[in-house]
Amino acid sequence: MRLKTLSSLSAVLILVAAVPARAQDTYRLLLIDEHPVKWGAPERGTGATITYHLAGEASKGGNVNCRGITPLAPLLSYSHIGRRTFGEALDAAVRAWESAADVRFVRVGDDQPANLTISAEQIPDGVAFTDVTTASSATSITPLESAIICLNPRVRWSAAPHDKHAKALTYVLEHEIGHALGLDHPGPEGELMSFEYSDTIRTLQPGDIEGIVSLYGRAAHAVALASPVH
Repeated sequence: MRLKTLSSLSAVLILVAAVPARAQDTYRLLLIDEHPVKWGAPERGTGATITYHLAGEASKGGNVNCRGITPLAPLLSYSHIGRRTFGEALDAAVRAWESAADVRFVRVGDDQPANLTISAEQIPDGVAFTDVTTASSATSITPLESAIICLNPRVRWSAAPHDKHAKALTYVLEHEIGHALGLDHPGPEGELMSFEYSDTIRTLQPGDIEGIVSLYGRAAHAVALASPVH
């Protein structure tokens, strides 16, 4: 089953069995058939390891948003971004979630199978999208099986922190990875996972952290820092 999500730069998130967000919500979980989704064990507060790669070739992609995907070369060329610079932005986005929750991302070769694929759209549309596929499960939490993040190659992207003429690459990657991990939009603003683009938010906010920790537990180093000293 696929879930349709739109990026933080789009107007609305379309969910299966979605519950309207409330103004006081600081995070929301993605729901498919009324069940939250996550990687790893189908139990709240348990960690997971997710492999990821960059799309190595054009392919069909998902069935909802990223229906046709390509390698990132057209995107990098259009925005004058080097592959190394893109990799650094992606690394920063991954580390943001690893610093908060018990999730570990392992990059594999572009030609190797991976849980998460980072790609460009074959037909440019919107700004960025995420597709997730779930495994069949009789549990209250549905395990994730695969995910695709696809970026519009005709959008002007920048890895610079404050480029008013381009979309912030790390910010959007962090947001889309949040969807791929199982988080929804909590509302229009205030969190990194909110659906309105923010020029002021560049890292996870308290609600983002609360949401991801509710699914995967707290990062080991965060637990150590929070533990009392005897």
